Amino acid sequence: MSARTSERVFKIELQDGEPFHSDLIGASKEQCQNWALEKWFQAKVKSIEPNFIAIADDRSARDGTLLMSFYCPKISQEEPTFEFDGWGPLLPEANTWYNFRIDHRAADEIHGALMWATRDTAYPTYFGLPENFADESGIFDVFKAIPYVNVEESDEDV
Repeated sequence: MSARTSERVFKIELQDGEPFHSDLIGASKEQCQNWALEKWFQAKVKSIEPNFIAIADDRSARDGTLLMSFYCPKISQEEPTFEFDGWGPLLPEANTWYNFRIDHRAADEIHGALMWATRDTAYPTYFGLPENFADESGIFDVFKAIPYVNVEESDEDV
């Protein structure tokens, strides 16, 4: 593999003492979000979810949380809107990032809920009453939300 090809491969770990370089180290939340949208529209980075990113920031180093940002693009006239009984449209604003501060161990679960679970349960859980799942420091408890996302039909109130 040439040096040029090896630079394009995503690493999953570093060797002891191996440095890591990225333009995103020290970047703001907005810079990370803009980078993701730019890559989405360029369609050059195929191994990321451009509308769903995890940001490890200063707070992450202190408390082990991640800031998960989920982007809601503008829906065209041809696409259906996501209306929910009792909730109205969820997500209410297009071209908007929705942020969740989570325990880093829950990253796979929130990704699965918002990208692959049925919107009928995931969207009301995450966007209808997110305060029901957040603690006093603003950390969204993904593990507490799982039972509400994983039900087919629920008569329970969140």
